[in-house]
Amino acid sequence: MSSVKAELAGQAAATSATAYEVGTTLGAAVLGGIPASWYTRAASAGTDVLDLPADLLDRASSAPAEVLIVAGEVGGGTGGLVLKAAKEAFTEAALVTGIAGAGVMVVAAIWALVTLQSVSSNLDLAEEHEHQLHRFGIRPERGTPAVDGAPAPASSGLRRVRDRTARTAPPAPGRCTPGACGASHG
Repeated sequence: MSSVKAELAGQAAATSATAYEVGTTLGAAVLGGIPASWYTRAASAGTDVLDLPADLLDRASSAPAEVLIVAGEVGGGTGGLVLKAAKEAFTEAALVTGIAGAGVMVVAAIWALVTLQSVSSNLDLAEEHEHQLHRFGIRPERGTPAVDGAPAPASSGLRRVRDRTARTAPPAPGRCTPGACGASHG
């Protein structure tokens, strides 16, 4: 954002916010879809050996909450085996999702290292900021841009107070300058 011209700051902020929202949405969709599909696959594989009717198998492998209902309906040792298979499927799905998220982070870190290689680690950010302000004609002490090379107006209230204080405050002893000490010090 700091490298964008002042007149384009609104567009840059909107683009940045949109990119953030798209990234968040895609991340939630991808990392939310992985455990759901992995659980369904693992749960159906784990409950296939239990010789349950097809409709109960489908319900048991559809969602972790549904397996609790199916296990209650089946009851006994078979219900316990359904719960055990579902817990193992859920744990496996969570593990795979964690590995996928870690993989995404490793790829992002490698991408950042590759793209930021040309940036100097000795870069003084304050100096770079000052350089960019001057490049765009912004005076840091006033915070207002120059227009067509003309000096920026002194709009800062703090600057006006500082200037007024400098004109009206008596000089320090031994520091009289012409016009500052008055006629009596001449």
